[in-house]
Amino acid sequence: MRDSAGVVLRSSAVDESLALGPPIAQLGLAGEDFGHITGAQFLSDTTIAVVDQYAEAVGIWSLSGDRLGQFAPRGDGPGELRSISAIVWAGSGNVVVADMGAVRVETFDRFGEHGSSARLSLPASFPQRFSRPCPTPL
Repeated sequence: MRDSAGVVLRSSAVDESLALGPPIAQLGLAGEDFGHITGAQFLSDTTIAVVDQYAEAVGIWSLSGDRLGQFAPRGDGPGELRSISAIVWAGSGNVVVADMGAVRVETFDRFGEHGSSARLSLPASFPQRFSRPCPTPL
């Protein structure tokens, strides 16, 4: 499967004629290195961060397909995450990871070193699907 940037995240039986173009990278072994990918973000011209809910961490990969490491392991402390819901490039050399399980955001540099944490202030009506059941729709 290719994402919109052309990165092959996992091989599949998808019709290749539907491809957006040739992949720019193939990460990991098909069906072995990833469980459930929920996001990816380039960290540099040669590395990409991949969010895998099942791995409970953010993996760092080279565009040549080598796993370089990981950051943001599961936990409740600074730099640890409960439920990653998004990862975005901050433009300042950092990535911001939204952790809706802990209702906070964490920043990391492009090498995975933790920078800071900030709690999110959400309205009471915001569905906390990771920590309690969603309210019944009206």
